[in-house]
Amino acid sequence: MKLDSIKIWDMDTKECIQVLGGHTGSVLCLHYNENYLVSGSSDSTIMIWSLVSGSCLKRIHAHLESVLGTLFLLILGVKIAEEFIVSCSKDSSIKIWDFNTGGLIRTLNGHRAAVNAIECKNGLIVSASGDRTIKIWSLLTGEILRTISGHLRGIACIQFDGKLIVSGSSDQTIRVW
Repeated sequence: MKLDSIKIWDMDTKECIQVLGGHTGSVLCLHYNENYLVSGSSDSTIMIWSLVSGSCLKRIHAHLESVLGTLFLLILGVKIAEEFIVSCSKDSSIKIWDFNTGGLIRTLNGHRAAVNAIECKNGLIVSASGDRTIKIWSLLTGEILRTISGHLRGIACIQFDGKLIVSGSSDQTIRVW
């Protein structure tokens, strides 16, 4: 089984309808909408794919270590719609990218271990790390707004609906914040 490719399945027929290949390491994360798919890999890259054509639109040399999470965001402003990619990595950083150019907008540093998961709602990025903390960041400024502690071991996953954060940890607990 190839771990460096992405398979797109038809949910009605249960058949593989498309295979996207291009990463040189295992695909560790992905996020998609109706037109695009963004994937992250152990090869430290992010790839942006067209789901219409199946082609790779951009390959971003993203982090110093494996990319553990990716998000594709559309922020509707008063005069303009901005598209971002947010990624997190084993290198303990979070990066914000311009979707259209692939250019790096900013790097967020503050965790002391791998950033295992990210969520974004209402202009806030919520990150979960192996350092046992959750951080809430401003998407637009990169400022850390709050650090939440309470888990006894690393945090593996989070969900954020704009109000509540739910975290799962290696300490065998799920917490609601």
